[in-house]
Amino acid sequence: MMERPRALAEPMLLAFTGVAALGLAAAWQWGGAEWLLLFAAPLWLAPLAIYDFRHRQVPRLAWVAGPCLLALGLAAARGDWALAALALVALAASERWRLPASGRRPALFAGWLACFWLLAWISTPSLIGAVAVLGFWLMFELGWWAGADALAAMTLVLFWPTAGMVLVIGIAHLIWAFIRRSAWRWPRPLSADELAATGQPGLPALALAAGLNTVLTFLSK
Repeated sequence: MMERPRALAEPMLLAFTGVAALGLAAAWQWGGAEWLLLFAAPLWLAPLAIYDFRHRQVPRLAWVAGPCLLALGLAAARGDWALAALALVALAASERWRLPASGRRPALFAGWLACFWLLAWISTPSLIGAVAVLGFWLMFELGWWAGADALAAMTLVLFWPTAGMVLVIGIAHLIWAFIRRSAWRWPRPLSADELAATGQPGLPALALAAGLNTVLTFLSK
């Protein structure tokens, strides 16, 4: 049987890579790092959203975790160190399953305690972003969001910890909920098998949010 060509050789992916490279280069020349980031975010999330829609998962968690770590670094570099620390604590606490069973509940309690303490150090403009990060973490803990969805949402808010970004994420989710209204059901924790079988992909809504943020920022300039 003939081996299937590698994904990189597929014409659509080659075209996307070319358009993405040209778009990022133009964004850098036009507006510098700010516009590079505005164009990079939807280009990063769009292929992951398509994959998530088809397979109910991401190809590799590193495709989401890597940009999240970058966002943590950029937040700390611009002076939002408390916001970056809060997100890092939330990420660390969500990995408590690696600890012995006896240490998991104390780790969760310590994580929430540290996050509430860090809220006092977060600047007022970034406070809504910090609350959003806690909300995304809570939805992951409740089993309403998959880990990749929570990471991607945190990444967007770390890049833009503003009320506008949080509002855009909300609007994008309402749009995606309307599109997928035939699959509405009351939120409940899903096992890995249930998520693969019946769960609704979340990355398309976040890719839409990143795109809306770019368009709205462009129109406001």
